[in-house]
Amino acid sequence: MAENLDFLTEMLSPVEQLIEGIDEDSIYEKIALQRSIKPYIYKGLGCYFNDDPNGAVLNYTIAHQQMPEYSEVSYLLNQVNFYRYLYTGEAMMMRNEFDGAFNQLQEALNINPQSFWGHYFYGRSFY
Repeated sequence: MAENLDFLTEMLSPVEQLIEGIDEDSIYEKIALQRSIKPYIYKGLGCYFNDDPNGAVLNYTIAHQQMPEYSEVSYLLNQVNFYRYLYTGEAMMMRNEFDGAFNQLQEALNINPQSFWGHYFYGRSFY
């Protein structure tokens, strides 16, 4: 588990830096970031949750046409195998294991559940 978290933290470091540099008042950037990251998490993992899969693909395409600099974020997220493990049906059936791993992930990345970034890892998106 520790090796997975170290790898994940290393892979997501550029993502965190990108997000920290975004002006919180910029609605356009927030929308573009949402369209870039969320659909890739859902589609890349085969988990759409409450999002319409066709809409997710469309939003992903639009975001990358308008703001290609976010493609690096999506690429990094898609490369993190730990995500694929966490959100497969097999892992979801083992809820205690999932929650334990998820808590370690939150601690490793220092995710604030009230932050814009934290929203995508907490709340309705994954429950």
